[in-house]
Amino acid sequence: MSTIEGSLDIFWENNAQRTATPRYMLVFARYQNFKSGAQPAKHLVGADALESYLAEIGFDATDAKDWVKQLQAAGSVSIPHIWMPEEQMAAYEQSGPVAVKLDMAS
Repeated sequence: MSTIEGSLDIFWENNAQRTATPRYMLVFARYQNFKSGAQPAKHLVGADALESYLAEIGFDATDAKDWVKQLQAAGSVSIPHIWMPEEQMAAYEQSGPVAVKLDMAS
């Protein structure tokens, strides 16, 4: 399995609403061949989904639970030097220029 080294930043998007189901935004920044500009993000809903995803990309269950606990305490975490499986990279890769349609009628 091919992997890419980088850092994974996880943000708890609705952390001000402690009773709501948590929504997370994940951003992976590769260390080599980094493309500047806005980085695409992966979105997950619920702590169980986040734990499952972390296990899917190679974290053991205990480490995944620990990262979720740190995230719940701080609102965001940055996990350096992880090896992302290449098949997971589509969610984090820029696919080229993004066309923006401006509504000039207003």
